[in-house]
Order: sequence, then structure tokens, then C-alpha cells
Amino acid sequence: MKSNKILITGISSFVGFNLVKNFAGDFDVYGGISRQKETYQNLESTRLHLLENKINFIQMDMLNTEQIASAIK
Repeated sequence: MKSNKILITGISSFVGFNLVKNFAGDFDVYGGISRQKETYQNLESTRLHLLENKINFIQMDMLNTEQIASAIK
């Protein structure tokens, strides 16, 4: 496990997906998604599938600060 953690939200989007690809080698990456992985379709689903073994997925509400804090502890 890497010592530095990073939380990246919107990992199914173009920007989020590419941020994960850039940081996954150097950081312990936690990827925030807003709903169940199975509900994503098309390109978003493909991006999540490509990240499956590279990061830790967290389904969360980004407005819930307690959930975010506990995810990155």
C-alpha cells in the first residue's frame, strides 16, 4: 500500500479517468462514483472497467463530508 492517498471524483468522465491513470502509479487512489458501477453505460462503463484493478472504488455522495473524510482516512 502506498503512503499517500488521493481521492479523485468523477472517474468515469474524461478528466477524472485520465487523472486516475496519471496518479495510480504513485498514489493510493480512491475513485469516487455517485452510483453503483453496474448502472454506468457505454464509455463510462468501459472506463470504470479499465480502472478496476488499479484503484479503490467508493460509492459516495459528494455532499456528505463525513463520508468523504472516512473514505480517505
